[in-house]
Order: sequence, then C-alpha cells, then structure tokens
Amino acid sequence: MSGRLQREATKRKTIPQPTYDSYPTKKMSSRDISDSAQRLSRAPQKYSSLRPAKTTGQDSFAASYFSNNPDHVPDKRSPQEKLDEIQIRLDNHGIDDNERFNLLIQRKSLCMLAYGENSQESLQALIDLGKFYNEQNRPESALRNLSKALSISKSIDVDSDSGLALAIELATANLDSKALNKTEQSRQLSNAESIMKPYQDIESDDKLLLYRRDLVIARMYCHRQNYKAAMERYQTAWDNLDQANNGSPTPETATLFDEMGDAATKMGDKSKANDYYQNAYETFCSLDMQESAELIAKKLDHVPVQRNYDNQSEKEEDNKSSSSSSSSSSSSSKKRKNSSTSSATRKSKHKHSKKESSDYSSF
Repeated sequence: MSGRLQREATKRKTIPQPTYDSYPTKKMSSRDISDSAQRLSRAPQKYSSLRPAKTTGQDSFAASYFSNNPDHVPDKRSPQEKLDEIQIRLDNHGIDDNERFNLLIQRKSLCMLAYGENSQESLQALIDLGKFYNEQNRPESALRNLSKALSISKSIDVDSDSGLALAIELATANLDSKALNKTEQSRQLSNAESIMKPYQDIESDDKLLLYRRDLVIARMYCHRQNYKAAMERYQTAWDNLDQANNGSPTPETATLFDEMGDAATKMGDKSKANDYYQNAYETFCSLDMQESAELIAKKLDHVPVQRNYDNQSEKEEDNKSSSSSSSSSSSSSKKRKNSSTSSATRKSKHKHSKKESSDYSSF
C-alpha cells in the first residue's frame, strides 16, 4: 500500500520536458541584424525631453495692463515734472497719512530714477520716509530706510542740515525700537547717543530742526535719568520751537509742555510739573483740541478756568497773575501742612531745599 502511494506521488511530481522541435529557430536577414544592432547601441531614453518654458516678453505686463484698462491715459511727463507735483502735494498739510505715504514712496522711486541712488535727492527722500515711519511709531521700518540713507551719506557730500536731520531720525528710531532685554535697550541708547554726539551744539537757520535736535537729546537724558540736564534741553527746545512758530501756539508746543511735565514728575517736582501741565492744557484749549485737553486735565491738581481774551497782552498778564497766585497758594498750603507735626516739618524743609537747588527755569 505504501509502495503504491509512493509511486503515485513520484508520478505527480514529474515535470514534462519540452521538445526543441516546438520552438524552431528564426533566421534573421542581414538587414534585420543591422537594424537590431543600431537600436541596441543607442542609450535608453528613460525620461521624455523637457521643452523650455515659454518666456514672456518685457512688455507683457504693460501690454496686459493697458489691454485690461483701455481708458487709462499714460503719464508721459518727465520724472522731474512728476517730482515737482509730488512736492506741492506733500507741502499741503491737509492730506491724510495714507496719501502722504504713497507720495513719499513715489518720490523715493522717482528720485532714484532721475538722479541715481547715490544723490542728495535720494538721500532726502529716504530721510523723509524714515521720519514718516517714526511719526507712525514704526521704528523698524524707519531704520530700514534710514540705514540706506546713512550708507548713501558716506559716499556723497552732505550738507549740515541733511546730516542733522538724518541723525535725529536715526536716534529717534533707536530710542523707540522695542528691546527684548535691558542689554539691548542699553545698546540702543548708546547708539542714539553716539549718533547725536557730533550734532549736540551745531548751529542752523532752521529753528524747527534745532527744536527736534534738542527734543531727542532731552529724551536721551531722561532715559539716563539725568532730569536736570533734560530740563535744560527741553527749555532750549521750547525756545527754538517758539521762534520757529513766531510765538504762535501749535500742537507741538502743547505736547512739549506735557512731556516736560512728565519729566518734572519723575524728578519729584510736582509744583513745576503742574505748571507745565497747565500750560499744555491751556494750549490745547486755545487750539480747540478738547480731547487732548481732557487727557491733560487728568494730570492736573486743579483744572484752570478758561477765559476769552481780547488781545495777547491781556492773556500774558493773566497768565503771570495766575502763576503768581498759584505759587503763593502753594506756599501757604505748605505752611499749613508743616505746622501739623515736627517730623513732617523737617521732611518738608529738606524737600524744599532740594527743589531750590535746581537751576533750570520755568515757563
């Protein structure tokens, strides 16, 4: 039984062998052999050949723009004519910030096109754009444009006013830039001081430019907590601003008084700080800037009563009398307060003698 099963298993495993007669050999002609050899000698093409991308001409954008905007009339004026028009529009103080920004960008591009990158005109355009960014509290964007202006100033002759304007904006951007730590903040302050050092005592016929110079130096002193030197620079800044405006009050005047009041507050002279805040409050009220006046009123010990004056001399006399009355009332209140206890008297006398040692003037 076992032998039969073994024979059947062996029989099932037998693989039939093919006969060579079923696969006859094909005879190839000499032409077929030549064609096959030529075909096999070529390298195989694994990938299809890539055709170069179709390039667009230089006028493709312009052609598509004018085809999509058939009513647009191209401005064929020279760059100088366009710059003259832009300058006239920039001199108009009634334009909004968006329009001013667009005009400054166009001016920068046209100046580089008409005069080249290393030119006085391109330098001034970059300074004005950096100043705009500083006014919008965007110091990083200001530094980007002012750094280009600084590099241009090293390759051309720059007049003193342009150099001073560039230094002011660079120092302002460094002071206003956000610092991640105290080390970076100290480095930015040192950069601002080194930038302004050559221009601390420079003279110029542009009083508004000198006002901005003194203002940024006063702010640097405040960062160093040297409030006495800061108040002296604030005083000089106010003198230059008053001359630039021919004695007329402006929003910058009120803002300067407010900033001086903050510096006096940090110094501990509350009486002088209140005088500065009062000047700021009255200036804002005279300019019908009620919202700004209300913000200043929160810093005042008492809100002064506003009057309608017939002339400027009457207003000046009233300001003198109000300042003298406020100083007398302040001294009388101090006397009443000093009579409460002997310890309070000693502290008050010490503070009073410290205030009298200050050598800066008030307004």
